[in-house]
Amino acid sequence: MATAAIIDRDAQCYCGEVTLRITGSIIFSGYCHCKPCTRFRGVSPVHLVGVKPAIGVTVTKGKEHVKVVHDPAGGKMEHGFCTNCGCGLFQSPTGAPFRAVFPTNFRFEDGPYLCTLPPELMPTSHGNYDNRTRDFKDGLPKRMNGHVVDDEGNPIIE
Repeated sequence: MATAAIIDRDAQCYCGEVTLRITGSIIFSGYCHCKPCTRFRGVSPVHLVGVKPAIGVTVTKGKEHVKVVHDPAGGKMEHGFCTNCGCGLFQSPTGAPFRAVFPTNFRFEDGPYLCTLPPELMPTSHGNYDNRTRDFKDGLPKRMNGHVVDDEGNPIIE
């Protein structure tokens, strides 16, 4: 089994009023097609990076601008956002041992990758693919209905 990548980065909302410190293990990096994610962000799919433990995602500036809401479809998901600019900050199922963050909130513009994500943050799969709005032929495994399939819908055995 591969060792989980470690993350130790700062992130911020669009307006900069909220700053996060992200530390811990990356447990996944992928595209999510579920309804709570896509409706909260207004786009499908949503690229998420799961960080464990959940307390590894901390607000270091602007706590007064952070609001956490539960999705209206039963409240199984928590979504945190900046009340000043509306930027999504983090999300997770209620009580989960991890938090998912949005790689778009990291600032790479001045680093070696420019705006391209570093390898450890690149997506490795699609989740909840049965909720997709279109097909993606990107070579990544697609998880749907309890199965994992390739770009052509053929089963993948993990």
